[in-house]
Amino acid sequence: MSHAIKSWVALEAETRGPLLWIETQFDLERDRWILWLPVLFGLGIALYFSLDTEPSNWLGAGGVAASAFLAGLFRRNPAIPMLFLAFGMVSAGFSVAKLRSDIVAAPVLTTPLGPGMLSGRIRNIEAFPGRPRLTLDRLVWEGRGAREPLPERVVLRAHGAIRYSIGDRISGKVRLLPLPGPVAPGAYDFQRKSWFERVGATGYALGAFQLREPKGDSSLLSDLAVVIAKGRFTLSERIAATVHGPEGAVIGALITGDRSRIPETTTSHMRDSGLAHLLAISGLHLGLVAGIIFGVLRFMLALVPGLALRTDVKKWAAGAAILASFGYLILSGATLPTQRAFIMGSFVLCAILLDREAISLRLVALAAFIVLALSPESLLSASFQMSFAAVVALVAFYEVAAPWFRILGPPSARLRRRLMLYFFTLIATTVIAGVSTGLIAYFHFGRITHYGVLSNLVAIPLTAMWVMPAGVLSCLLMPFGLESFGLHLMALGVGLVLNVAQEVSTWPGAVTATPQMPLEGFIVAVIGGLWLCLMRRRWRLCGVGVVGLGLLVVPLTEHPDILISQSGRLVAVRMPDGKLSFLELAGERFVAGKWLQSNGQTNLAYWRDLPKSAAKPLCDRSGCIIQSGRHRVAYIKHQSALPEDCRTATLILTNLWRRRICFGSAPAITKRELERNGAYAIYLSGASPRLVSANSVRGKRPWTLPH
Repeated sequence: MSHAIKSWVALEAETRGPLLWIETQFDLERDRWILWLPVLFGLGIALYFSLDTEPSNWLGAGGVAASAFLAGLFRRNPAIPMLFLAFGMVSAGFSVAKLRSDIVAAPVLTTPLGPGMLSGRIRNIEAFPGRPRLTLDRLVWEGRGAREPLPERVVLRAHGAIRYSIGDRISGKVRLLPLPGPVAPGAYDFQRKSWFERVGATGYALGAFQLREPKGDSSLLSDLAVVIAKGRFTLSERIAATVHGPEGAVIGALITGDRSRIPETTTSHMRDSGLAHLLAISGLHLGLVAGIIFGVLRFMLALVPGLALRTDVKKWAAGAAILASFGYLILSGATLPTQRAFIMGSFVLCAILLDREAISLRLVALAAFIVLALSPESLLSASFQMSFAAVVALVAFYEVAAPWFRILGPPSARLRRRLMLYFFTLIATTVIAGVSTGLIAYFHFGRITHYGVLSNLVAIPLTAMWVMPAGVLSCLLMPFGLESFGLHLMALGVGLVLNVAQEVSTWPGAVTATPQMPLEGFIVAVIGGLWLCLMRRRWRLCGVGVVGLGLLVVPLTEHPDILISQSGRLVAVRMPDGKLSFLELAGERFVAGKWLQSNGQTNLAYWRDLPKSAAKPLCDRSGCIIQSGRHRVAYIKHQSALPEDCRTATLILTNLWRRRICFGSAPAITKRELERNGAYAIYLSGASPRLVSANSVRGKRPWTLPH
């Protein structure tokens, strides 16, 4: 071989060394590639929701078809078809999300309507203390002023006690309002959530509703959903009548999934102690129900010698557990965590029936794929993200740790050793689930609980060994009218859990409120977490560094200097210490609370309460002046302040309805712009103010108002 050829070979080996190593590692992870298919499918869904405008109906389907054609065309090279398969899965997720959005399309109210008489069928009742919330469908507007089609469903606040039931047709005087937009740019999008629930308006009753005769038009699927909802509501009422107080409300949440009756103080204690996950029916609850039915029935069948010797009673018990899980799924309202838990639990029990491996990451991937295919919008919910994050992290951990547990706790080990192993696994499970879901809670809620591991070490065994077995017993006794014993037994266990939550939530430093994590950092951290859990070889540890890289984005995030709500009545200013100070509350406590939560604050602060030394806004009856560096922002409440402020301000904010505020160069945000574009975030760090509206972030989508 000549010197030139040797030099070329050496150069090729040197340049392809890292690339060849990566290719080798990917090839060694061949059996893990399938785990990334639902991730790619979810990426396509995320791309659909991230667009500024609604895409063509054929864009996703065209991507799938093109990927299949090109994969077949280049099938001789194994690597190229895999790339096209990945692109095809992304396109499939995009197409499914678009299809789902088109299927649920329904009229949305764009302007206030009423007061007027509205009649409709009760589809759901949420029994909040003091003022219940009703969801009505099959609407008929009997008043004047309806210039656009009525929504398919509306959500209304009712007056007084509940004197009607799900399925009844009622009428009353109401005022309907368009669905509220995000409280700030990039905040939670209630309009998008309502779009996929086919809710087109909200509102409130102006008096008591009257019962009317049921309307004749119906569909089998709609009637079935109403019948199930009516049964759940009746059962919740029955539980509340048997067990009073917070214990009864929590029991209702654990059996029927209705959390509307739980007092706010109880919810706060559970949240601050890290036990809020026990209030949402998820894999823990459904797994316990299936496990209890499976274990008890298998034990009882094993007591019959003739049956136990001739048949595999374990498979009979597994079949019964599947039926019990499905019943609990329907009874609890089929929420997203329950759907995921039912799918995974059914696969585990089917694996027992077929003598296959019960739990694996492939099972989790299949469950995620099914849930996303049926409900692609669930990808954006904290419920879906936290549910699958916990399961993926736990299965990945026990996949690695299972050989060690078999050595430390074999079936022949003494009881003491097995109990020690149980408590170790309980601690490990709590820590891993807490860390994996904590990042998501940090992104969505800006809260970090510090004693969740300790509270869960007490509450989870209580739930598993006392609360849920008593709940299963109660449900079995209900057809005979004997559920009182089981419910009161369950209430004792729930009371102990609530006592733990109340105690832990009062400990110093139980909760830390932090500014919410930016979306970019969250995406990077999620990629790192998936890499850590889904890969098998040592390079999976690179995921830890990627998660850390996502967290590094947090202190580098720019926060708005001024926030103004869509109504124009609520304005918050960022002070030098980073906290938000409100010019006035203006009756918008909900919006103010969300702003404080996103900023990591727990208490309201008003400009007049700040110390005199602080650089606070200057306010009078006509408005306020906010000085920030070279920028002078005027918030005008009365038009008498216009002449002076138009001469001196670099930005005008007002809730006055005017087409033009100033005829000079100062930009202005008026009530007209606020109603059209939603809430605004204002950044004053540049040479000129940077204005970002909620609708400019969301773009023009079917659920974005106004259309």
